[in-house]
Amino acid sequence: SPLSPPSSRATFLPPWALAVLVGLVAFAFASFEPIGAVICVGLIAVGLQLYVWMTQRSLLYLPDAGSRRPSENPPGLRSPEERDLPFREVYIRAADRVKIQMWWLPNPEAVCSVIYFHGGAGNIGHNLP
Repeated sequence: SPLSPPSSRATFLPPWALAVLVGLVAFAFASFEPIGAVICVGLIAVGLQLYVWMTQRSLLYLPDAGSRRPSENPPGLRSPEERDLPFREVYIRAADRVKIQMWWLPNPEAVCSVIYFHGGAGNIGHNLP
């Protein structure tokens, strides 16, 4: 958006272009010197590491994977009730005052409980059994 602040990390090239550039430089070294193969492999490894480092947020965190709320999910993934699973909706408030929604699916035969954190992508409906 035009009102959003600029990124704190300046990038002159897109990460894939940087990896290609490092690979081309490595190829140039490999074709001119006997030790060039070692330099070539090293530069390609550095290029791949730079690429992963520069794109790590998009590789690990997928905030747009699916809908934000279970009510927006496709049928069958909106609530345990749609799958005839007994459940209770529970809310807790985290230390930073964020309200977190949970579903408790009781099992009378269970000897323990499992708390499952689904991560940063999607919502709890995407993980229904």
